[in-house]
Amino acid sequence: MNDATLLSHPRRDFVAALIRFIIICAGAGLYCLSVIGSPSASWTARLPKVAIELRGRLYGGVQSLLSWLGLSEWGGSELRDSLYLLLVGCAIPWIVMGLLRRGRPSDIGFRRPNALSWRFILVSLIVASAPLVWLGLQPTLGQYYLPHLRRAGILPFSLYYLCNMFSEHFLLHGVILAAFRPGLRWPTAAGGAASEGSDGFVRPLRWLGFAQSTGEARGVQRVSRWSGLADGCVAGILGSTVLFALVHVGKDPRELVTSIPGGLALAFMAYRTNSWLTPFFLHLLTAGTVCLVMLIVA
Repeated sequence: MNDATLLSHPRRDFVAALIRFIIICAGAGLYCLSVIGSPSASWTARLPKVAIELRGRLYGGVQSLLSWLGLSEWGGSELRDSLYLLLVGCAIPWIVMGLLRRGRPSDIGFRRPNALSWRFILVSLIVASAPLVWLGLQPTLGQYYLPHLRRAGILPFSLYYLCNMFSEHFLLHGVILAAFRPGLRWPTAAGGAASEGSDGFVRPLRWLGFAQSTGEARGVQRVSRWSGLADGCVAGILGSTVLFALVHVGKDPRELVTSIPGGLALAFMAYRTNSWLTPFFLHLLTAGTVCLVMLIVA
């Protein structure tokens, strides 16, 4: 094998990985826009007809089930929307992964979080406290959510929001983070922080799982290993962030903008803490804080 052939392998691998990344992003993005994105957004009419029909058929099926159970009038549309989100965000993606023989809970990040989980949640809440209060004070955000809450009632609205959060993170920080990985599954269990060399400014970094051994890695791989991530996780973080931003299109512009850095952080936390439950619980706490501020100033 000559030198040219040896040099072509990394380049060919990169091109193959890039094509795979684009295909997964395009397919998952179309699915998210079709069945999860806001149906009132202006871009909805530009979706393929089959995508628009899919949303209608799925909604119709859920409504028929509720009518058969005699629950179609409870909580307005909240119960229907909750079941719909569990269907499109959990059941269908899990079935697809099962057909690909990647349906075990551990394959898609449904695992017990490691010791870094509560540390990330604590630090994130402290850092984000001021921005969360500022976000809750914005009139446009209250105009988007408060009428929804008052119309439905606290219990139906809380049920809807819980199902919304659960399905969103199950899909974007569980299934999607598996889909972008080699082998279509999560990496082996992520460890905590290494203890050696934890003097000075390195100590708080190690406490959060950073400043890990990089070996002879270079470039992106070196940064990834320094952060404590397993190899092959960067594509998942980037792809999940793109999709996380897509499902926020049509909401308050501030929420859309913050979804980009937020999506990066949540995807990283999921991989690093060995479970998509970490971003799920963190998102519940941050969203609850914003909601509380909105209710106080309303």
